[in-house]
Amino acid sequence: MPIAYCKIDNLAMAEMHDDETPDASALCEKAYACIREKNYYAAEKWLRKAAELGNVDAQRDLGNLLGYPGFAGNNAVESLKWLRAAAEHENADAQREIGDIYRGQCLGKPVVDKDLVEAARWYRRAAENGDAEAKRKLGDMYNSGNGVPKDYSEAAKWYKEASVELRWPFESMYYRLCSMYFYGRGVRRDYTEAYRLCETLCKLASLASRCDSIGCYYIMDFERELISKHVDKIVGWFRKAAEQGDTSAQKILGDIYFYGKGVQQDYSRAAQLYREAAGRGDLGSQKTLASNYRFGHGVGRDCFKAVKWYISAANQGDVDSQAELGDMYYEGEGIPQNYTLAVKWYRMAAEQGDSDCQTILGDMYSEGEGVKQDYAEAAKWYHMAAEHGDKDAQKSLERIRRLLPGK
Repeated sequence: MPIAYCKIDNLAMAEMHDDETPDASALCEKAYACIREKNYYAAEKWLRKAAELGNVDAQRDLGNLLGYPGFAGNNAVESLKWLRAAAEHENADAQREIGDIYRGQCLGKPVVDKDLVEAARWYRRAAENGDAEAKRKLGDMYNSGNGVPKDYSEAAKWYKEASVELRWPFESMYYRLCSMYFYGRGVRRDYTEAYRLCETLCKLASLASRCDSIGCYYIMDFERELISKHVDKIVGWFRKAAEQGDTSAQKILGDIYFYGKGVQQDYSRAAQLYREAAGRGDLGSQKTLASNYRFGHGVGRDCFKAVKWYISAANQGDVDSQAELGDMYYEGEGIPQNYTLAVKWYRMAAEQGDSDCQTILGDMYSEGEGVKQDYAEAAKWYHMAAEHGDKDAQKSLERIRRLLPGK
């Protein structure tokens, strides 16, 4: 923060005599004038005087100034002290900001250990004092079960209050509340309210976000009257967002054309949209395109192209794609059989906890397929799969243990 010369600071010093009792509100005005002139050191001095006189706003603002890492005189410990002073006088802003600190969302170096339970407690105090932002954050915590038990009813309650009071849009909150009404999570299922919230999101949010908000259930629930009667508008959103390069919209619009939901079924157009999104790294499109090429759904069957797109998805860590690649190389499905590559992809999926692939790896080590035969390694993978509840792996583990040296 640049420091500027503050005429108001000097004038105030000249006007104040030693025997005068300063007025806290006047001190705050001096401080805010200094802040406007970017004289933050002087602002701190006047805020401190007002805070020590018990002015709650000054305590909150002094806490904020001392907690800002861009202020050379910042002091995180003292910042929390003044925020607490204001919070104990039921200042909702200070209570919410303490919640942020305990949630690990402060700007500077943490002064307390992250404590989501304590964060939720402060957010609740701020929310009960009418702070709309705290209501939104408390809703997030109930929605995810962080710091409080997961409770969609409580999440919906706080989201609804925040949606009425917030002066700026929060796309994620409207998206979650819309989904709650659509699926009946924490509230009575109400498709009309879900669509109203979606329309609200359309007015507030980006085109891509409004597509995400309704696209997640468009395909599954298209036959419902609420969705079908708005089909032209909804498909129009997806088309516009897809033309702007939004990968989520391209994937959803691809599904719309693939299944013929509200438009004439067009496999070629669907494949084009999947390719555009897949080429931009969209994981879902890569998997869909791979599956379509593998089984000839809407495109000519081409296992080499299937492998190409499965590899793209697998390299993003997708377990399903890694397992599918293992299957294709193991079976030689439309491509040359290659046990070594099958082991490579099965191993990647197995290391992420896929119990089927763990069992298959055990089989391959047991039989020496694509790897040197190794009963101990086979036992390791069977054991991991058995711990996931795979009964076949448990039987194989018992069998292989009898073959180990010393048994």
